[in-house]
Amino acid sequence: MTTLKDLRVRIKSVKSTQKITSAMKMVATAKLRKAQDRLENSRAYANGFKRSLHHALKNAQDVDPLPLLLTGNREGVPLILAIATDRGLCGGYNTTVIREVKALVNRIAHSSNDSPVLIAAIGRKVSTTLQRECEARKINATFLEFQTSTVFAQVMADFKQIASIAEEVLGLLEAGIVSSVHVVTGHLKSIISQPIEVRQLVPLIDTAATVDDEDSPYTIFEPKPEILMKLMLMHNFMVQLSMLFLENTACEHAARMSAMDNATRNARDMISDLQLRYNQGRQAQITNELNEIIAGSIAV
Repeated sequence: MTTLKDLRVRIKSVKSTQKITSAMKMVATAKLRKAQDRLENSRAYANGFKRSLHHALKNAQDVDPLPLLLTGNREGVPLILAIATDRGLCGGYNTTVIREVKALVNRIAHSSNDSPVLIAAIGRKVSTTLQRECEARKINATFLEFQTSTVFAQVMADFKQIASIAEEVLGLLEAGIVSSVHVVTGHLKSIISQPIEVRQLVPLIDTAATVDDEDSPYTIFEPKPEILMKLMLMHNFMVQLSMLFLENTACEHAARMSAMDNATRNARDMISDLQLRYNQGRQAQITNELNEIIAGSIAV
């Protein structure tokens, strides 16, 4: 039976937890605002550059051979780049990323007769889980570790780290190891909605479809688009990859803010329930003491 002392200890413990979750929610809220500003600026630049790339691809005639970033590679296997978080306490965000990676592996295997798949993960939580499950053959894929430094905090803070990852992926394409590149990470729709999406970066298939010729101004290229195309495709790959990293950062903070808000609410409800039980137990104890006093007085 739970004693009053046990209830007091639990109430004190839950109150301490509530203070921690409330503070973490405030920190995540502040970080989310900064991440949203960076993400909006990145989206504006990425969309503008995508329009210029579209015109370059449209005006580049008789380019042979076409760049690998545009066409992909007939040889090699698909590469899945899973971008998640280093830390937990952000709801089911990491788990959902892992679940979507597994679903993508199954779809690729189903469409290509059990073709092998490479998985590269950035973020300690998702990286550890995917590597362990690949080694245990719970996932029909091979785990790939980048040779460049992929410490998550450095990658998020430094565009050079993202550029080094992009260059290593391009090296895998040129070597014929990788045929296509898919990125699995979150997409920030709102503070309470961060669906996990799969983006195909190689081969490039959505550039022309997302740009309206009538709304885009005429673009003059110097030198010719044929010369700029390879450089623009590489830069576009890095820009899109950088934007996905920013998307993931914003999703992480939004998910953590929501998770800590739910934890704070649950702690408040638990404190209310424990306080009610404590008051009922205290009242019962006082009533018993009064009954004993009255019974003793009557006996005398």
